[in-house]
Amino acid sequence: MEPDYSVENHGSIALLRPLSGACEDWIEQHVGGNETQYFGNAVVVEPRYLLPILVALEAEGFVAS
Repeated sequence: MEPDYSVENHGSIALLRPLSGACEDWIEQHVGGNETQYFGNAVVVEPRYLLPILVALEAEGFVAS
């Protein structure tokens, strides 16, 4: 099974990187907004917001790398 996303923890920030088109669309719809910051194609996420996002991704059936 191919992974849909990866997460890199860098202490004060985490990078949520979509690896599939479906996951990229989901992240854009559910996480993206006017204040969203990107590092390359990864979304920069504050650690306090990361767990709810990961739970939602898992609930939608997306697989982490």
